[in-house]
Amino acid sequence: MTTPDAADRDRVSALHPPETDCGPAVAGNERLTALAGAILLPLIAAEVATIANIRALMSMHVVVGVLLAGPLAVKVASTGWRFIRYYTHHPDYRRKGPPRPLQRTTAPLLLVATLVVVGSGIGLATTQPGTLSPLYITHKVSFLAWTVLLGIHLLA
Repeated sequence: MTTPDAADRDRVSALHPPETDCGPAVAGNERLTALAGAILLPLIAAEVATIANIRALMSMHVVVGVLLAGPLAVKVASTGWRFIRYYTHHPDYRRKGPPRPLQRTTAPLLLVATLVVVGSGIGLATTQPGTLSPLYITHKVSFLAWTVLLGIHLLA
């Protein structure tokens, strides 16, 4: 039989699981990164789905692209924060350890590809150049590179 104090502690710990031994800031950063990723996945799926009939769904493609900006900024900021804290030797982030090796090596490339895809998409939405313009080609090629890198990132 447990004492009332032990039962209360059990209920409280069930409601508030203990933070990792890395500290609450690291756990919070990890949750924020995961939440941003969970929001990004369906938006990315919707964005990619519009490509099948891009002429008819161009407005939707642009709207979803704009909606991607917020969660994408959060994801970049939270992973950037972890990167900075880890490489500036913050004890909690060092205890957590580095990201998985494949994610570590592809992250810079994925970040660049993401910025190029989003930047060229914004450029296309605001200038509407022809289909053979350098901006259109940049958007298409960077999207292909981004797709491969995102696939690796998700599998890792």
